[in-house]
Amino acid sequence: MKIYISGAITNDPDYLAKFDRVEKHLTALNFEVVNPTKLQHDHNKSYKNYMKEDIRELLNCDAIFMIYGWDKSAGAKLEKKVADACGLEAIYGGEI
Repeated sequence: MKIYISGAITNDPDYLAKFDRVEKHLTALNFEVVNPTKLQHDHNKSYKNYMKEDIRELLNCDAIFMIYGWDKSAGAKLEKKVADACGLEAIYGGEI
C-alpha cells in the first residue's frame, strides 16, 4: 500500500521532524510512503505550485495519513478532500 503523508506545514517550525517521524514509522511497517516534504519541487516555490505537485503525488497513492493537527492546515484539508473524492483510505495519526 502506498501512503501519502499530510499535515500542517505553514507556521509549524517542527513540521520536517514530524513528517520524518511518520515516514520512518510507516516505512518500518512496510508501507511505500510519499513524504511531500522530500519531493523535488521544481518551480517558483509558490503555494499553488507546491499544492499542484503534491496533489499529483497524492493521486498515485492508496491512502492518506493525516498527522495530528492536520485540520488547522488549509493545504491538508484540501488534500483530505481530494483523497475522499477519489476513494483513498484515510488514516488518522497522533504524535508519532
